[in-house]
Amino acid sequence: MYKLFAGILAVSITLVSPVITAGQVDQPEELTSLQAAIEIVLERNPAVRGAEASWQAALREIPVAGVWPEPSLTLTQFARSVETRNGPQLQQVALNQMIPLWGTTGLRRSIALRKAQKAEQDYRAVRLRVRSQVKSIWSDLYWVDASLDALREYQNLLETFREIAETRYSTGQGLQTSVLKARVEISNLEEKILNFGEMRTTFVHNLNSALNRPIDAPVA
Repeated sequence: MYKLFAGILAVSITLVSPVITAGQVDQPEELTSLQAAIEIVLERNPAVRGAEASWQAALREIPVAGVWPEPSLTLTQFARSVETRNGPQLQQVALNQMIPLWGTTGLRRSIALRKAQKAEQDYRAVRLRVRSQVKSIWSDLYWVDASLDALREYQNLLETFREIAETRYSTGQGLQTSVLKARVEISNLEEKILNFGEMRTTFVHNLNSALNRPIDAPVA
């Protein structure tokens, strides 16, 4: 019975351990600066990458836009010889080349160039948009973190006042209303801190989504 239990335990450890290790390896690094966030969004954001791919594809179309169609080479094998002025023939080789109308190749090249320029403008516009989005979310995070710091500092002061009020009341030198007021204020403050914490979580999720990171990835 002991050997069976030990065998089951060994198999369980073997199956679970790789999952834990993989989770530790895949844990994203904490984001600590706006510049790092901008670099990540310009590198990983799907909209930026898609716009860049479209621009590069448009650039590759320019060199081939003004090229003549490829010539075709055909080989004809006759079932029986055909009499020509040069004598009997059993096969015929033909080279065909389509010649575009005058000015069409230059026009196609000009259109391809304009498309590439438009694709580049779209790419740069997407970069500016996501940069602006990241900066806006980062400023929201800065504001909510500063607010949380101020609220927690005020909370520490209120805790001190509450302790003083309770001590004075217990020794008969203070009023019970002072203790109750301090406790109510602390309760209201805790609710505010909770609300700001939820706001911060939302901002972090929005930022990580823009950066194409796991939504719960840490942000300092």
